[in-house]
Amino acid sequence: MKKIFGVVILLVAVLISGSSMALAGQKQWGVETGYVKHRFIPQYSYVSGRQNSNFTDRAYGAGLSFFGRYVIPVTAKVSLPLQCSVAVNNAEWSLDTGEPAKIEYSLPYSGDISFLPTLTLAEKISVFLELGVGQGYIKEKKTSAVSSAYDFSKWTTNCVLGCGVNYTLNEQTNIFIKYRYLQYNSISYRTYLADGSQVETISDQPSTQMFNVGVLFNF
Repeated sequence: MKKIFGVVILLVAVLISGSSMALAGQKQWGVETGYVKHRFIPQYSYVSGRQNSNFTDRAYGAGLSFFGRYVIPVTAKVSLPLQCSVAVNNAEWSLDTGEPAKIEYSLPYSGDISFLPTLTLAEKISVFLELGVGQGYIKEKKTSAVSSAYDFSKWTTNCVLGCGVNYTLNEQTNIFIKYRYLQYNSISYRTYLADGSQVETISDQPSTQMFNVGVLFNF
């Protein structure tokens, strides 16, 4: 899946940047920033047979995204931008337990491709939806000298949903506000003691919400 996603990203980049494409569209680039919230829902299944444990952990922070678009006109008021974006954020959840141990969850990097069906409501105002697919880098770590420990990281596929409002300042510049929701595929990994014996299996299916403002440039 990771290789397929990489090929799709490459094709989209060619579409956005290549002037040889026959589509009579417009190329754009932009940057956005805002509030990021990750939600982790780890479930612990113990080898000993004790009852499973479920938790909900939330991380809050700020994010920054860069993107390129190729805008395909459909009608006078409807367009279909195709977007490729990369993002970083500093949201991290951590907990110091009494074992002693420290647990840390984060999702610092992501990238996606998406379509943004756009409807012009007035001369300078338009609204849009976002539908896409991408990948994010999930990091889940527990440091402990006396109990189970793990250091899991993986690029994992997600689905992207979003909506927003765009305002045109002039022929070259637009500003917008946007909400995005990213739902990741489930992950699973095992934890061990220092002697190598397994303690539990942890499964998780993180999600991310973003509330962003940004600027978009035509070229």
